[in-house]
Amino acid sequence: MTRILDRYIVKELGPPFAIGVGVFTFFLVIDRIYQLTDLVITKNVPFVLVMPLLIYMLPAFLALTLPMATLVAVLLVTGRLAGDLEVAALKASGVSPLRLLRPFLAVGIVVTLLIAWLTLMVGPWSRPATSCSSTPSSPSRSCT
Repeated sequence: MTRILDRYIVKELGPPFAIGVGVFTFFLVIDRIYQLTDLVITKNVPFVLVMPLLIYMLPAFLALTLPMATLVAVLLVTGRLAGDLEVAALKASGVSPLRLLRPFLAVGIVVTLLIAWLTLMVGPWSRPATSCSSTPSSPSRSCT
């Protein structure tokens, strides 16, 4: 019963989460798309060079949109569960409210780990910077 309940709630979270990620990312990206199309049209930058710029911006946008989409999905699913009286039916069958929290908590932890991975491993700040050093004996700088 408990595994079925977990799968049911996670399955219900999927569509609102995906729609939320898509909509929120679209709203954040649309301003950048305007700036990138300005590059293509007025500065004659090839489209092949501009498209990777948009892709490189996505991890920063996803770090913002994933928590927002998670919040929207959790609110929609819990509202629907309460509206359809499924929460009352689960309470009547002996499922505690804290037990209902477990799938939402698991999804939240997965999204948190995904955001941590995006910000630490994929973001532009994750690449090591080149270190330049100069010594008193050699005035020229050597960058590695």
